Amino acid sequence: MAQKHNRKLHILNILRENSYTTSDQLAGILGVSDKTAMAQVRLVSREGEKNGFRIESKRGYGYTLKITDEQRFQTYMQGEMAEQKGLDQTLEERVYYVALLILNQESYIKWDEVCDRLYISKSTLNLIMRQVKKLYLQYGLTIHGKPYYGVKVEGGELDCRRCFACCLQNCRTYADLIFTPEDKVAVEEALSKAFVNASFDLTEISRTSLVEYLMIAVVRIRQNRWLTGKAKDPDQLDTEYGELARKIAVGLENRFSILFSEAEIDYIAVQLSCKQKLKRFGTHNMVLNGQTQDLAMDMINRIAELFQIDFSADLELKVNLCSHLVPLLNRLAYNFWDENPLKMDIRREYPFAYEMATVAVSVIYEQYRKKVNEDEISYLATIFALALERRKKQKKKNVLLVCDHGQGTTELLKLRLEEEFKDTIGRIRSCTSGELEGINYLNIDYVFTTVEIQNQIPVPILELSPLLTRADMKELKRRLQQNKELRLDRYFCKDLFLPSICLESKEQVLKQMCDQIVALGYDSADLFDRVMEREKYGQTTYSHCVAIPHPIRRQADRHYVCVGILEKPILWDKQEIGLVFLFSLAKSADLDAFYKAMGEVLTSPNLVRELTGMKNYDDFIKYIENLLKQSEE
Repeated sequence: MAQKHNRKLHILNILRENSYTTSDQLAGILGVSDKTAMAQVRLVSREGEKNGFRIESKRGYGYTLKITDEQRFQTYMQGEMAEQKGLDQTLEERVYYVALLILNQESYIKWDEVCDRLYISKSTLNLIMRQVKKLYLQYGLTIHGKPYYGVKVEGGELDCRRCFACCLQNCRTYADLIFTPEDKVAVEEALSKAFVNASFDLTEISRTSLVEYLMIAVVRIRQNRWLTGKAKDPDQLDTEYGELARKIAVGLENRFSILFSEAEIDYIAVQLSCKQKLKRFGTHNMVLNGQTQDLAMDMINRIAELFQIDFSADLELKVNLCSHLVPLLNRLAYNFWDENPLKMDIRREYPFAYEMATVAVSVIYEQYRKKVNEDEISYLATIFALALERRKKQKKKNVLLVCDHGQGTTELLKLRLEEEFKDTIGRIRSCTSGELEGINYLNIDYVFTTVEIQNQIPVPILELSPLLTRADMKELKRRLQQNKELRLDRYFCKDLFLPSICLESKEQVLKQMCDQIVALGYDSADLFDRVMEREKYGQTTYSHCVAIPHPIRRQADRHYVCVGILEKPILWDKQEIGLVFLFSLAKSADLDAFYKAMGEVLTSPNLVRELTGMKNYDDFIKYIENLLKQSEE
């Protein structure tokens, strides 16, 4: 597609590069008629007086550009260049662009002006506006139209600012039209000056978010749009936050010649309480209260219940959770979410920790009836990822030794294993092959065997010589130094491969898949209810058209993965989905290994396209197995 140009910017650049340019030359460059070229020059010229330039014409020579105020001209050009960046945006980016454009108007704006800004037709604008209205609705905002005037946004000022921030985060190209680089520097300097001698600590991401909040406040106050009322009962907010907020407001007032109301200062104080890292502030110690500790323990207990991983003795995890929950609960109370620019990377690299965090926030939903967004879940996921890494380093492998060569040989082999692998092997339990039926594998990581095993075993098996040869030792060291292998034949089965689903909604697809699982005896009759309960707490969709739903509680005593391939993609939590893995793992399963293996499948759009085109189970499984082997190499 040919690149679209901001016509005003194009004309000014042409005139700036030449002493004189005739209308014929200008028309040829722009690809328009002489008459249109002259009309365009007149339109640009009208904006010159207030923006530091004028366009002059001389008979026989053409047009020339005269710059009367370099600073104002550069500011104008920066704004036009920012608008140029927006011309080739995706539909989603244009939705945020238009939403912010209308939101930032001091009065009405006409549809023709919006079309001119983006160089789009009215039919395209109508398509965009349907999405804009949905976006506004999420923040309690509406569009009010007035004949011959245009449209404007109506709603509470705080809601407008929340929507403003959301649009900026998703359409950065528009920021330069609203904030000059000098404005941003001035806000950062006012913030730094206020923080001098204040025991207040922010992460870099939180600081960036606070700067953005203050810049939005400056823009809205310049337009005579102030927040009103009280953000919070003053008795519930530490005095230090109020004092620091007032210092920030005074610095901004002096720099921008505006006035911050008491309500504006109050909301800055709330922002500070939502963003501070938990540590000593002012004259007070930041004490973890009983409510926060109870909430953290409820999260840990919920994870133990679902994943069979007990973090109750992990003091560092408890402290990290409580430290994060204090400002999180403040953000929750006022819907002031912090953007996490790494959320997609965190979900991709730590899928199991992300799932733990999603389950953990279900406790918050139950107690506060508020959903935690993906940005916050991602922050919690890093806390659980750290706890999982500590657990791996501390935990030794428990082994079941299967030997049918007599008690003496079994004990000798057991002693050699304990001596050679004392740093990696914890408890070794022994049995004969005939005793395998009654074994509980919940706390067993590996089975070492000197005989062929016919039973279905849910953990990795390593075959050894009764005398433990050098080759055995080498293989054991290699295997014990890496994660447990994932045997796909223990998880997938042909009966749960559904390659041609023709349904229209997420609920219909999940109902069909759950019914198939229950009918074949893999899970209990309430499976669908448990899957839908999990869907309430956070999305189970991944990019590239894949969803991996699962029940909120595991009740099955065996692994299963039900594969659903849709004939036509459907809308599933705001994403189009064509491939579904509905799974549940038995309590003995290595969930971390499973999520990592599935992550290899989920992160490549080309692989997903290949899988969604497969109708044969054997081809499907072989393709995934080859993928995992390549990733290990």
